[in-house]
Amino acid sequence: MYELAYHINQNLDEAEVKNRMREIESTVEQSGGTVVTSREPKKVRLSYSIAHQRGAYMGVLDFSGPTDMIKNIDAHLKLQEGILRFLIITKPEGKELRAFGEQRTRRLRTHTVVTGQTAEQKKEHAPGEEKEMEKKLEDVLEKL
Repeated sequence: MYELAYHINQNLDEAEVKNRMREIESTVEQSGGTVVTSREPKKVRLSYSIAHQRGAYMGVLDFSGPTDMIKNIDAHLKLQEGILRFLIITKPEGKELRAFGEQRTRRLRTHTVVTGQTAEQKKEHAPGEEKEMEKKLEDVLEKL
């Protein structure tokens, strides 16, 4: 199972973006693959510019097929106009396609760090310790 993520030029109208999506799907099928799931491209803001553009339509599709078809798909997508960037990865078994913006269900980890004694812990001194500390403090102050 493979996953193909791609960015399409944001300056294209929505009908042209859908045509590009269909072209990508047909490229996969013509190369001997089978499209399992496909997500319609959604307009996103890019973290960094690609080809001097700060936005793009991002789409993802899952497909399966023989390993040698990846070279054909890669070569064809490099030549297609309007595709800014794409990435094909091997997808681990059992992983499903997440929707854009969908939150992970993993719990957040919280860390507790002890930074010092609390006020209650500071008060827990032996009665003789306080008198001894005051005496030492007075001796130091007298020497100054």
